[in-house]
Amino acid sequence: MRPRRLLPPKVRTAYALACAFRWCSAVEDVVTCTWWPWTGIVNIAYWIVAALLALFYLYGGGVKVVRSREQLRPMMAWVDSTPMPAVRALGAIEVLGAIGLILPPLTGIAPWLALPAAIGLVALQIGATRVHLSRGDRRIALNTALILAAAVTCWLATTWL
Repeated sequence: MRPRRLLPPKVRTAYALACAFRWCSAVEDVVTCTWWPWTGIVNIAYWIVAALLALFYLYGGGVKVVRSREQLRPMMAWVDSTPMPAVRALGAIEVLGAIGLILPPLTGIAPWLALPAAIGLVALQIGATRVHLSRGDRRIALNTALILAAAVTCWLATTWL
């Protein structure tokens, strides 16, 4: 570890921002980079929110992929007006989104894929909300909560960018 040099306040502020956004290689010659103190908290928050979303989407998507229309009808009234291949495709998208939230950051292979997965889940829930509202169903609290959770996950997933 190199000794730190005293820097003017403006340079220290720029350096702190550079470390916060993981641009440490660009400023590494100035001083040794120490990670932003919130990085650990952001990581923990990401894993908590991503795990909860992944569990929800793995279950919901798996149910749509495996069960028949008759088994889905009590839980989801909209399956009556939707072709079954579309319901299965939605289930597969949900499962893939859940996998995309967890697997890339966990393995370290292309961890940036967590962000597109979270964005895809936001888009999926916006579409689900539109379907509910177009059918006259005003019970969209779960959809809204999932949109918010996926949006927070989008923000937290920028840790790996």
